Amino acid sequence: MVASVEFVPLDSEIEEIRKQKEPAEIDMIVRAIDVATKAFTEVFDKIRPGRTEKEIANELDYAMRRLGADHPSFTTIVASGARGALPHAEPTDKPLREGETVIIDFGAQVDGYCSDETCTLSIGEVNGRLQEILTIVNKAKELGVKTIRTGIPVKDVDTVVRGFIREAGYGDFFRHGTGHGVGIAVHEAPSINSTGEGILEEGMVITVEPGIYIPNLGGVRLEDMVLVGSDSARVLTHIRKDMLSVNT
Repeated sequence: MVASVEFVPLDSEIEEIRKQKEPAEIDMIVRAIDVATKAFTEVFDKIRPGRTEKEIANELDYAMRRLGADHPSFTTIVASGARGALPHAEPTDKPLREGETVIIDFGAQVDGYCSDETCTLSIGEVNGRLQEILTIVNKAKELGVKTIRTGIPVKDVDTVVRGFIREAGYGDFFRHGTGHGVGIAVHEAPSINSTGEGILEEGMVITVEPGIYIPNLGGVRLEDMVLVGSDSARVLTHIRKDMLSVNT
């Protein structure tokens, strides 16, 4: 006689446990960030007009693997020119052109832990409006990071970031959440958006990634990974987001 067994899903309980990272987990996330940073630095020097989005993405993916990644955390995004208005555009054979912005969203998985970071590059001198948007998005990101500390509602970070972009006149062009948790999956709880539930807790690793996307013009997204501390935040990613320009 086999006893009756009831299987109870524990997805939500496990997700809750995974929100806060142990020190060893944070160290592994930092390793993933370091690999991705080194790879991006290598590939940045090879970015120039005429190279295609796919070429840049493929070289970045290869560099991350060569430097120790298990694989990219997700499909690397390279979106240039007007395609930058598509928040999750996959790379194509479109060549990069002078005067465009290029969004590069990338991450490495190392020993099972992920990184996630987005930079926006200018190829030479860009449209004045795009430069304005870059300044706004960078300031919004910085304000979001300064808001982060243990005990505040998750959605407060989104409120600050989204509010700044709205006051700058671009609220309708910020079309996704402000961030999310990162760990053994590249998208984990908590979700940093206007309906995000719960509070920030010490040991969480989250992203802050505002973006503005203008149809037929292009887009800007900047993303850092942040460790939640007791009374402040520690930015784990290293790449400066306000001064990435490719000389032509």
